[in-house]
Amino acid sequence: MHLDDEIYRIVDRLGLVHAFAAISRPALGLRLLDDDLHVLSEFHRDADHSPNGFPQANMFDQPDFEKLLRDNLSRCRHARLWGGRVSRSCAPGR
Repeated sequence: MHLDDEIYRIVDRLGLVHAFAAISRPALGLRLLDDDLHVLSEFHRDADHSPNGFPQANMFDQPDFEKLLRDNLSRCRHARLWGGRVSRSCAPGR
């Protein structure tokens, strides 16, 4: 999976920036190919940092990120996971 530097800011706000950095890989961009390997679209990104302070393109395995988010729920005393969905939003310090 992929997320950009804007979403990385949210990950930081959740207090997960270091844990996410450990399971993600900055990328130089993304190239989308068709069945014949012709380029449909290509996006170049800065793998170091953006104006937001995080890599612009980040690749990760979705199950690892989901586990990270679920494990973080224990920090949010009002958040509960019901049927795969969080029942209340959580912000740091709540």
